[in-house]
Amino acid sequence: MVKKELFLGNEGADSGAKEVSRSDFPPNFFFGVATSAYQIEGACKEGGRGASIWDSFSHTEGKTVDGSTGDIAVDHYHRYKVSVISYF
Repeated sequence: MVKKELFLGNEGADSGAKEVSRSDFPPNFFFGVATSAYQIEGACKEGGRGASIWDSFSHTEGKTVDGSTGDIAVDHYHRYKVSVISYF
């Protein structure tokens, strides 16, 4: 049986986390995940990727609160192998 920690909220939130298993959920419960490429991908100038509307927007001064862009983001482009391996 595989058990993972369940947490809701911000990254690194581990206070009060409890181990859960599939049997903690009803049989007809569907798990789902979602992500947004701009927030995780990074590598804005690699692999033939062209500028997106969000690249143009975030590089315009004053458009984001702290000047953040998705140029690196969480850098999934370079880290995907580590992410995939961590599930096995």
